[in-house]
Amino acid sequence: MEALRTCSHLEELHLSGNLLGDLTAARMALVLPSMSHLSVLDLSENRIGNEGLLSLSKAIMNLKSLRKIQLTSVGDSELGAVTASLRHCPFIQDVGLGWNNCGDDVAQELAKVLPFCHDLTRIDLECNSVSAAGVEALVKALRSCPALQVIRLWKNKVSLNEAQGFSQMERRLNFSST
Repeated sequence: MEALRTCSHLEELHLSGNLLGDLTAARMALVLPSMSHLSVLDLSENRIGNEGLLSLSKAIMNLKSLRKIQLTSVGDSELGAVTASLRHCPFIQDVGLGWNNCGDDVAQELAKVLPFCHDLTRIDLECNSVSAAGVEALVKALRSCPALQVIRLWKNKVSLNEAQGFSQMERRLNFSST
């Protein structure tokens, strides 16, 4: 992590599948704010717990150039603080939170953040534990996010009938595997 301190002009940081844990995430949180040009952050497929995610959420608030964040299968479902921090990333376009067992709390936090994310085009929430209540919160918030093209919701706790109803109500919701 110390080497990253000198990379203030770094635009993309891909650290997926490196078995990163809370301690590394906390150290990274100290370095990330100095990376003012960072537009892509990929920490997927690691073992970051609640403490590490909380540290990262504080750092993400400073990433004003961030356009894409991938936190797929990071090892913890407590992504509410990270999600809330995205309201400070005015250019965010792509958010990947799939395969984390996230629940309605994360979907509801995303719904609160959507009005601040005018460039957001894609959200991946597939293979989580979002129920109809979480999807409903997202549907209501979508009115204030015309740029958003798709929210991926495959393999969540939404019945087939509920998914069909939501899809008819809002075409940007995708409950399929493709």
